[in-house]
Amino acid sequence: LGSYLGFPNFVDLSPTLDNWPGGCGSSIGTVAGPYNLIPPAVPSPKTVAITYVDLEFQGVKVTLYDKVGATAVANYPDIRIVMTTSKEQIALP
Repeated sequence: LGSYLGFPNFVDLSPTLDNWPGGCGSSIGTVAGPYNLIPPAVPSPKTVAITYVDLEFQGVKVTLYDKVGATAVANYPDIRIVMTTSKEQIALP
């Protein structure tokens, strides 16, 4: 999805998350991250990844435009998107 389509910016939303200072990373097995978890959430900085995100968007209106100026509009009262990993799905009750 990406932040440009409504995916939250977790660093902006959390006072205890910071951008990961590492080099190359992998998104395999993660929904978002890696991030740097910082005090006071933990005693010292720790690298973490998010493996489960449950989003709900209310009152969504989507407008599509084509090259000649025609439009199509769709309204959705609620959209729920759950993103997870295969390991997280195994751990769910």
